[in-house]
Amino acid sequence: MSKIMRTNRYNENNINYLIGCFIRKARRARGMSGKEFSQKLNISHQQLSRYERGLTSFTLCKLILFLRALEKILMIYSPKFIGMKIKTYYLM
Repeated sequence: MSKIMRTNRYNENNINYLIGCFIRKARRARGMSGKEFSQKLNISHQQLSRYERGLTSFTLCKLILFLRALEKILMIYSPKFIGMKIKTYYLM
């Protein structure tokens, strides 16, 4: 793998890396190990690690599953409508 690919994977412009960091931080804040969390999601511990490191892309469905397992909410808004009602989806 080239050096360029490795350096681009772990930066603030890689959305999968940012989501993975958020997931890892939220998981640890809940006191869950990677093994416990991966069992809750019905995926392997190795696959969870790939998600948390940004190596695997999140689909919207997969992101929702992760957020539900963490008892987090997903807020969706459009910059076009800032100041208007923000839709909040409770995923619990």
